[in-house]
Amino acid sequence: AYSRKVNGDKDFRNMIAHVTLITESDMQRMADLKVIGTMQPLWWYYDPNFSPLEEMMFGTERFEREYHIRDMMDAGIKITGSMDYPVQPDYRPLSGIEVGVTQCSPYPGEKDDPKYTRNPKQGVTAREMLECYTINGAYEMKMEDMIGSIQVGKKADMVVLEQNILTCDPKTIAQTKVCCTIMNGDIVYQC
Repeated sequence: AYSRKVNGDKDFRNMIAHVTLITESDMQRMADLKVIGTMQPLWWYYDPNFSPLEEMMFGTERFEREYHIRDMMDAGIKITGSMDYPVQPDYRPLSGIEVGVTQCSPYPGEKDDPKYTRNPKQGVTAREMLECYTINGAYEMKMEDMIGSIQVGKKADMVVLEQNILTCDPKTIAQTKVCCTIMNGDIVYQC
């Protein structure tokens, strides 16, 4: 609100990183002001190493209000996916996409265990998560006319995956293999 007051109603794409804990009224305010939520989906599941510390520091009531992604999207907030390297060594967007859908750990041996699930009612669709990592990120950087979707005239930056992550079992998204990576129309990786 202050940015708009000072700078006018221009195409500034303000964002809040780590928008972890937000009230319902601030969700609507954030949506109305078109503030982008730059988030790290690998924090959204219940990590037994980190989550208990978070609950201890925030208190149970606030801990349970964290990472309400479905509510944020339903309010109209544009979310982008990112990661916290090197704090989070898993840099694969596919892991973040799986967490967004399942709200559970994307790692083998943990994904079927309910103790790794955080906010099951806050799960979003695979398509919504894919948009977080593609067109929403392009929009955030004011590059949606160049990247973020497959369209004539845009850079041919994309990956070819071994399975359709929009229709597969969501618990298999993180382990999906990248078959080919294309940058500016050139194949830079192929398995």
